[in-house]
Amino acid sequence: ITVREDGGFWIASEGNADGTRLNEIIRVHENGVIATRVQLPAEVRALRIRFGFEGISSVGKGSAELVYVAFQREWTSDPAGMVRIGRYSVSSNEWRFFYYPLDAPLSPNGGWVGLSEIVSVKCRGDHYGSEGEVFAVLERDNQAGPDARIKRVYKINIKGVTPKTQADGTASFPVLEKTLIKDLVPDLMKPGGFVIEKVEGLMQTRDKHLYIVTDNDGVDDSNGETQLLNIGRC
Repeated sequence: ITVREDGGFWIASEGNADGTRLNEIIRVHENGVIATRVQLPAEVRALRIRFGFEGISSVGKGSAELVYVAFQREWTSDPAGMVRIGRYSVSSNEWRFFYYPLDAPLSPNGGWVGLSEIVSVKCRGDHYGSEGEVFAVLERDNQAGPDARIKRVYKINIKGVTPKTQADGTASFPVLEKTLIKDLVPDLMKPGGFVIEKVEGLMQTRDKHLYIVTDNDGVDDSNGETQLLNIGRC
């Protein structure tokens, strides 16, 4: 979920592989009433797999509003290790895409690596990229406990980078550069318990502190532990 500068929220709803539930972004008024539902173009929906929308961030207002969405894993036709970040233009109703390079799995138990969140940030020392051009991205593996290796926050800067449409072809999607902000594994280990698999929420406060939160899956196949951590300033 992300707050709109014009009021209300955008919510990312993850779809499924068989298409009975679509990946969509939903604009919601402050009182919870749904205003708009937006889906991907048909040619992109046809490429879906189980792992869809995970994170969302809205920047700008009025005709300049743009909504960025993090896909969790590669879809059909995406190169291995390259996951989409979609950009939806509210004024033109157009979807465009970047590629984000995932880290390779490092766990002795194998598994996969994907994205969980994207949020517009302001970082100390950033003298490049205006507001709405610098984002923090939450990247994680699907491993827990002693098998967990990748729970990381990276920074990306889209200044001067032009995303492409599906019609342009995936080969033309620009690959973003990323810079490590924080390795979260040491912080997740501090309580002395199990390293939680699903680090899935990320936000920044006005004083530039970043917070992460874990998903306990409603205690379905989970011990129910949830961690909300201040991981320091960006």
